[in-house]
Amino acid sequence: MEQITQHYECEFSRMIMNLNMYDVQVLQTIEASVVQLNDDDGSYSPIFQKKTIVENLPGEYWIEPFQANNQSRIRLIAYELSSGDINFYQNPFFQSELGETTIIQNLHSPVSINPADISGDGLSDIVICFRYGNTFLDSDPEGGKIVWLENPGQSIDKKLWKMHYFGKSAAMHRLYVDHFTQTKHWEIIGFPFIGMPHDLLSTVPVLLCQQSDNIFNTTEWSCKIINQDFFHAIHDATLFNDDQLDNLLIASYEGPSPNKDVYFYKTNDLTHGLFAKWKVSDDAAARIAIADFDYDNVLSFATISYSVPGYYRSANPTINVFYNRLAQRKLRTNKEIQGIKQNHDLLFKVPRPNQALKHQTVAFITINGIILSLDIVPPYSSRHANNTTYIKNSLPEYYSPEARQLAFQFVKYNRNELKENFQDREFYNLKGFEISFSDNDEHLFYAQLWAAGKGVNAGALNHASDTFANSKQVYDPLTTPVSAFEKLELPSFHKHDPLRDINVQNKAVLRNDNTVVYPWHKWQSGINRCLNQSFNIWMAFEFNNQLSTLSV
Repeated sequence: MEQITQHYECEFSRMIMNLNMYDVQVLQTIEASVVQLNDDDGSYSPIFQKKTIVENLPGEYWIEPFQANNQSRIRLIAYELSSGDINFYQNPFFQSELGETTIIQNLHSPVSINPADISGDGLSDIVICFRYGNTFLDSDPEGGKIVWLENPGQSIDKKLWKMHYFGKSAAMHRLYVDHFTQTKHWEIIGFPFIGMPHDLLSTVPVLLCQQSDNIFNTTEWSCKIINQDFFHAIHDATLFNDDQLDNLLIASYEGPSPNKDVYFYKTNDLTHGLFAKWKVSDDAAARIAIADFDYDNVLSFATISYSVPGYYRSANPTINVFYNRLAQRKLRTNKEIQGIKQNHDLLFKVPRPNQALKHQTVAFITINGIILSLDIVPPYSSRHANNTTYIKNSLPEYYSPEARQLAFQFVKYNRNELKENFQDREFYNLKGFEISFSDNDEHLFYAQLWAAGKGVNAGALNHASDTFANSKQVYDPLTTPVSAFEKLELPSFHKHDPLRDINVQNKAVLRNDNTVVYPWHKWQSGINRCLNQSFNIWMAFEFNNQLSTLSV
C-alpha cells in the first residue's frame, strides 16, 4: 500500500463523519406538532406499521436490504458476530412463514457488508469484511479480511455463495462500494475502527481499493491509504448527495430505555439546522436497513437489535420491519386509475407496473348483470376472484361527467373486406376501451367486445389488413373446410393463450415491417337448445407489440 497526498485527505474529510460511538448528534431538533409541517394532504405525521420477522435470537449485529436486481424481491441480510452465519431472511411482505432463513456463507466474526454487482452479470454480489478480533479494542492484527461473495443466480438461496478474497486491513469496520474517483471500475472505501489493538489514540488508516480487471483470478485488488493523519476510532461514515437533501432516520445508542428508540427526523429549516422529530419505535436498534419493502414507492425501514457478548445484549434480540403507511393515507386523494372520454372510446391511464402503490379497481361496464372492472395490483401481489365474485359499482365520481355518461352499445357488424356476407348473421361489436401509461401516454392495449348469436361463425381472419400482421397462409371461406381448423372449446370466464406466432424466447414473431405474424383463426359461438336465441360474448385484447421495456 502507498500513502496518498493531501489532495485525497481534503476531499474525503468532507465526506466522512467521525461519529460518536454511541449516538448521532443533530445540531438542533424541535418537537414539531402535526400542523408545523405540511404535505399534499395538509398535514404531515410519519406512520409506520411494525412487523416482527424473528425474535429471541441468540445474538445479532447487522442488517442490510438486498435485491438481486431491480426485478427481484427485496430480502434482508442479517448476522451476528459469534456464529458467523450470513443469513437471508424473507421479506414478510411476501412470506407468510416468518423467521425462515437461508445461510449463504459462514465467516469468522463478520462485520460490515455492502451489496454491489462486482461480477458484472447484472446480479448484486456482496462485499464483506470479517475476522475483526475478540472485542472492538482487542482487534486481530492479521484480521480485517475483505472478500466479495459471488451471487449464484438461480441458486441464490440454495447453496453457499463462492468467496473471492481481495485484501485486508486490521480492525476493518465499515465498507462502502461506489465510484469515488472514476467510473470504469468499482471502488471500495474501508474504515477500520482503531489504528492499533487496545489503542483509541492512534490514527486510523482509511483505505481505497479499486476493482481488478480480472476479478476471478486475482489475489488482491489495488489498495491505497488515502488518509492516516486525522481520524480516531471511526464508528461509521455518512455518504451523501448534496443535491438530494431529505429525511434522517437515526437509531440512538444500544443502551436501556429511554435511549434505545428509533426517531424520524425531517428537515424543517436547514439554514438554522432545525429538524422536526418523531419517535417511531421504542425497540432497540443497532442497525437500520432502509428500502421500499412493500413496493408502494415510499421508503420503509427494518431494524435489528444489538446483542454482542461483552459489549451489550438486548433482552430480546429481534428483527423488525416498519412499513411506511403515509402513502396509503395519500391514496385517498391520489387515484392511480384515471379515465377520460376519447372520441367514442373510454381511455384509462394507469401507472407503470413497478409504480403501482396498492391494489385499485374501477368497474366500468355491466353486461347482462356481469360487471367488468379494471384492476391494478402492485409488484409481486395478486388478487383472486372466483366465477361468482364481481365488483358492483360504477365509474367513481372523480371521473369527468362526459366519461361517466359515455354510452356503450353493441352494433351490428359487417365485414365488407371478406367474401363472407355478415348481413344476416347475429354478429355485433362494442368499442372500446384503451389503456395507456399515465407517465408518457404510451399505448398498452385496446380492448373491445364481440357478441355472436347461436352457432354464428364470426369469420376467419389473420389481420392482413390490420396493423397487427400479415400471413402467407391461404384461406378461402368458400372452399376451406371446417375440418381445417383446430377446435378449441373455451369455458365461461376463461381465456386462451395469444394466437400470434411466438419464438423460443416467448416473444412475438415479427415480419420485416414489424407486424406480428398471425395464423388464420375465427370465433364460432356455441348452441344453447333451451333458448330461442342466446349470445356468446367475448373480449379481445390488442396489445402494443412494441411496448417499451420496464425501466430499471
